[in-house]
Amino acid sequence: MTDSVLDLQQQIAALQEQLRESEKAHDIGRQNTGLKQADRQIDEFLAMLAHELRNPLAPIASAIAMLNVSNTSDNPVVSRACDIVERQTRQLTRIVDDLLDVSRVTRGKVVLQKQPLSIAAMVADAIEISNPLITALNHRMDISLPPNDLFVDGDAARLSQVLANVLNNAARYTEDGGDIWLSVSQTGAEVLISVRDTGIGMPSELLTEIFNIFTQSERSIDRSQGGLGIGLTIARSIIVLHGGRIEARSQGPGHGSEFVIHLPLLEQQPSANAQQEISFTTEKTIRRILVVDDNRDAADGMAMLLDISGHITKTAYDGLEAIAAAESFKPELVLLDIGLPHMDGYAVAKHLRQQASSRDIVLSALTGYGDDDDRRRSREAGFNYHFVKPMEFAILNELLEQMDTR
Repeated sequence: MTDSVLDLQQQIAALQEQLRESEKAHDIGRQNTGLKQADRQIDEFLAMLAHELRNPLAPIASAIAMLNVSNTSDNPVVSRACDIVERQTRQLTRIVDDLLDVSRVTRGKVVLQKQPLSIAAMVADAIEISNPLITALNHRMDISLPPNDLFVDGDAARLSQVLANVLNNAARYTEDGGDIWLSVSQTGAEVLISVRDTGIGMPSELLTEIFNIFTQSERSIDRSQGGLGIGLTIARSIIVLHGGRIEARSQGPGHGSEFVIHLPLLEQQPSANAQQEISFTTEKTIRRILVVDDNRDAADGMAMLLDISGHITKTAYDGLEAIAAAESFKPELVLLDIGLPHMDGYAVAKHLRQQASSRDIVLSALTGYGDDDDRRRSREAGFNYHFVKPMEFAILNELLEQMDTR
């Protein structure tokens, strides 16, 4: 009888232990479910935040472009005012993009679009992005490239963004009229991209911490150049995703800084004759363009800018109105917002693609939503292009030029 009771007690104890383990597993499962739900909520919040911040930037950018185009008298006051507003709009756009990027990159939400990438082309793109700031601060820049171009397996937009961030930092943290050196070299199976400056430098303890989020080199109030201190965090994450690394060097405060990017070379380097030349026609074609946006200032501003450029435009402010306008106006290009009342941009695009009269229309998403999932959904809906607000006038012109070659 005693043995039976002991056996029963042992069985109860074992069952209790199993129950505790089950409860622990259940708790972990609930925690994981909660974490996943929180992750989704963060994604949704960031997407909505980007949309709400980018929406007012779009009409501002259009208004600036209109003022620049229509300032035929070259009034210096108007030109100066336009320059100031344009520069600050770019700064706000960069801060919004950085906030979204640091969240996506550090949480592994970025999908790289890799292809054989010319280092020379990447350097040229980065310099084009950074040159306005470098020129404004009167810096001298020396560029050294190897005689033979080098190639990596990389995402062109992301790597150009990384190098532009590093160049912008070199410009910001260097006194006006300083020197910046950019050099590219090969060491073994790696390509090394170095950016060196005569700037304020860094203490040794900051050389590794500088890549942590919200870390900035100490500086006085009058040296502040804006930014959130997250550009290098994004840069390091993107470089690591490419199988590389980035390091900071400095002999100390007042002795300048150097950032060196290491990237693995493609095992099979493309031959020189493998690169194809692309030519574009320079002749301007007048286009019929439908602009769709529930933000009336954004739609009207973009349409006015296109009108000034000689194109024929029509505006619509919701999805159903866009479908009716497309049928009557017969546009060649539709600049279509995604977040529309009554019928969103994805549904509008799918509807237009199903109509025989609309299948050849060039559809371009112009939206505040710009993460990888948004771009995937726009492709699936039938969009040809996906641009994030605010759209620079130069990019719009490039789109129109590409239409001439279709």
